Amino acid sequence: MIIQVTCSAFALVGIFLLSFHLEVRELGWASNLNAVLMVIGGTFFATLLAYPLRKLWMTAGLIVRSFEGDGEIRRTISTLVHLARVYKKGGVRALEREGERLPAGLIHTGVGLIAFNFSRSNVEEILHKEALFVHSQYETAHKILCSMAKLAPAMGLAGTVVNLIRTFGHINVPQNLIG
Repeated sequence: MIIQVTCSAFALVGIFLLSFHLEVRELGWASNLNAVLMVIGGTFFATLLAYPLRKLWMTAGLIVRSFEGDGEIRRTISTLVHLARVYKKGGVRALEREGERLPAGLIHTGVGLIAFNFSRSNVEEILHKEALFVHSQYETAHKILCSMAKLAPAMGLAGTVVNLIRTFGHINVPQNLIG
């Protein structure tokens, strides 16, 4: 974490120094690049100062999963219906064999617990704890995104100030400011 914080701090200083020294002769692509560098790069590296990189990767993964949408709900429902039919036809052992093919998650854990003859209350308690863990991951991702949402306007303001300083530094004649 110390290496990450140090690298992030140097990257932020580098972004600001680059913004001061990046020559922009006219408005257009280069000035937009400067603004994007300040806002997106500054927000990312400032977020890296506060959170571990693996939490940022987790947040990115959760964002991608949230846009995958409705197909996952339908698959979950069809999986549960299929598992109920397998259990009704073949019993616990057939359910256990079918559960081994499931991807990791709450359903896989629940089928494994049922296969090991855990009581209903124990299964509910364990799955509740697992669900709370998943919920805490979503809360962490939410906090990270809120932090980034607060940092982005601040980085935009910092970029504006940097560009104003650069603009006023290039003015040779003060009368050019007025008219």
